Amino acid sequence: MPRETSIQKTIKDKLNKLGWFVIKISQDEKHAGFPDLLALKNNRALLIETKTLEGKLRKIQYYLGLKIKGYNNDIIVARSWKDVYNYLKKHNLLKEDK
Repeated sequence: MPRETSIQKTIKDKLNKLGWFVIKISQDEKHAGFPDLLALKNNRALLIETKTLEGKLRKIQYYLGLKIKGYNNDIIVARSWKDVYNYLKKHNLLKEDK
């Protein structure tokens, strides 16, 4: 089973190929629960919390996710690249830049 770091690397690499600017967010006590990845493209921010198949969101991650959504940002929990791909497809974010 892939580790979170492996899942993050795959997602970051594939999003970069699609033209997204992706950074891994460093975690410290002040930012506990913040999503793992921030992806930016065309004035859009997508925050991604990665989890293994067995991984569960902590309460702080859940509530912080609600707060982030409240600011009109996209946030998803991804257990694989497929989760991110399906989100991008559903929200028409796979199209080429014009």
